[in-house]
Amino acid sequence: MEKSILEIYNSISVQEYRTDMGFRALVEGVHDNLFVIPEYRRKYRWSKAQVEDLATSLIRQFPIPPIYTYRNDNGQLEILDGQQRVMSLYFYYIGKILRMRR
Repeated sequence: MEKSILEIYNSISVQEYRTDMGFRALVEGVHDNLFVIPEYRRKYRWSKAQVEDLATSLIRQFPIPPIYTYRNDNGQLEILDGQQRVMSLYFYYIGKILRMRR
């Protein structure tokens, strides 16, 4: 028997966890597949200049917007918002950004 909309609505639980994560933990999380990009997200589009601006912001200790995730059934954190920032930091970390065109 199918659940009614009200039953589904009442069964949903939204929890918020805030954490500060260091640069290294973030990029290692991407490398180890702790963070994943859901298929419905757009492809990576940032330019080298945008990545450099983000890296400069971190070096200068400027705040960057939060990264929103959802823990999936595999225990991975699906990136709901912040994909461009996360992947830019990862590419910067592994040196790929140096090979990108502006």
